[in-house]
Formats: sequence, structure tokens, C-alpha cells
Amino acid sequence: MASNSWFLPVVLTIACVVLLINILAARNANKLLVEDIERARFEKSTSDEQFEKCNKQLQNDVAEIQGKTNRLSQLTAEVDAIVKEREDLKTKLSELQTQLTLEREQKEQALNTIQELQGKQESEAAKQEPAKADADAKPNSAAVEAPNKENEAKEAAKPADGAEEAPKAENEEKADNAAEAADKKENASAAA
Repeated sequence: MASNSWFLPVVLTIACVVLLINILAARNANKLLVEDIERARFEKSTSDEQFEKCNKQLQNDVAEIQGKTNRLSQLTAEVDAIVKEREDLKTKLSELQTQLTLEREQKEQALNTIQELQGKQESEAAKQEPAKADADAKPNSAAVEAPNKENEAKEAAKPADGAEEAPKAENEEKADNAAEAADKKENASAAA
């Protein structure tokens, strides 16, 4: 029995030592697990913050992209309107160029017609100059005859001149009387 007396305490001591080692190992394991949990929580909070930041940035980017898309659609509409206006202006310009070309042709035709008419007038004038020279020669002979006729008319009018001189004297006397009456009126108005 003596051998049994020390066996039980040795077994109990070994069991206590093993339990103590187990408890210490469990504590160390728990510390490691708690650290892992804290690290995981920190990583989770960090990832949540990054997720929120990325989500906000994504929303901002989506809003910016939508704004740019709207602006792009507006610019596309403006470009289409400008292209249409440009085509209209090109059409109007081509019409105006055609009209200008027609007007230039008409102007050239009118100028050519005027030049032709001037050429015809000049040629007619050149043809008429010899005729005028002939006509000028004829009036010279008529001019010589005209003074002769005037002299004859003067000689015929001389007897009538004496008859005309008496009424002229009467008219002069009347004019003198009227002038004297006007002088008297002026003197009377000056005296008043």
C-alpha cells in the first residue's frame, strides 16, 4: 500500500500540471484569437470606410458622367443645328453666286449692247458729218441772199419811220409828266 500512497498524489500533481499548462495554452490561444478579432474588426472598419469613400466617389463620378453625357447630347444637338445652318448657308451662297453670275452676264450683255449702240451712233455720226458739211455750205449761199432781202425791207420801211416818230414824242412827254408827278409825291411825303 505504500506504493499506492505516493502514486495518487503523483498522478494528481501531473494532472494539475497538465491542467495548468492547458489553461496557460488556452489563455495564449484566447489572446491570439482576441488580437485576430481586433485586427479583423479594424480591417472591417477600414474596408467599410473605404467602401463608403469609393461609393461616394462612384456616385460623384456617375453624376459627373451623367452631366457630361447631357452636355455631350446638348453639344451634339448644337453641332447638328450648326451643320444644318451651315448647309443652309452653303445653299444660299450657291444661289447668290448663281444669281451674281447671271447678273454679271446680264451686265456684260448690257455693256456689249451699249458699246454696239455707241459704235452704231458713231458710225451714223460719221456718215452724217459729210451731209452736215454739205448743209453748212448751202446756208452760206442763203446767208448772202438774206442780207440783200433785209436791205430791201429796210428801204421799204423808211417812209413808215416818219409816221412812227410822232407817237414816240407823245410817249416821251407822257413819261416826263409821270416822272414829275412821282417827284412831287416824294417831296410831299418827305415834307410830312
